[in-house]
Amino acid sequence: MKETLKKKVLIVGASSKLGLHLSKSLIREKIEVGVHYNLNKNNLLELKKKSKNKFELFKLDLLNLSRIKLMFKKFYKEFNGITDLVYCPTYPIKKRKLFIDFTDDEIVNMAYINYLAAMICFRESLKLMKLDNKKKSIIYISSYATKTGGKNISHYASSKSAIEILFKSIKKENKDSNISFKVLKPSNIFYDKNEKINKFSSDADLIVESIKNIIFKNIQ
Repeated sequence: MKETLKKKVLIVGASSKLGLHLSKSLIREKIEVGVHYNLNKNNLLELKKKSKNKFELFKLDLLNLSRIKLMFKKFYKEFNGITDLVYCPTYPIKKRKLFIDFTDDEIVNMAYINYLAAMICFRESLKLMKLDNKKKSIIYISSYATKTGGKNISHYASSKSAIEILFKSIKKENKDSNISFKVLKPSNIFYDKNEKINKFSSDADLIVESIKNIIFKNIQ
């Protein structure tokens, strides 16, 4: 049996563009994968048919914080452990605008997905990962907007930045553990000469390779 088969990876936000790309790549590496989704599962079901290893779907609305713990317990039971968590959900930004123009719902929902749900996911994964001494990783997909400030997406950039600070704290708390904490920042925005958003392009391939390098580095 190949060493990679011992990896049990949970991808939260697997139906997002990056999450789906990562899922496709991991099943080619013969890694056992659990994928979380909320509404769109069609592409994930197709991947499940193609996968020759364990590949399970977990449906959950991340706005329902009380159900997150149950998802982790279910994953741990079905996979007999968890070695890696990748958190990459996206809450859609329907329109870029000034901070004062965002509605209460837009601010609250962004905070739930990018911050509150992420915190609970990290807490629950940490509890399970600390049950043994094997090397593991928690990977957060942040954004280059945390460095630039993210003009007209202030609620998005600030919620992403908050998790980066959280990672610094829990990394210090777990410095003697075998758990690594990694933040990756896709830079998928190109600007024109007037500093207005001109077009989007994805560096998904680069991010996916970075995630795989972290996961494979932690093989024990």
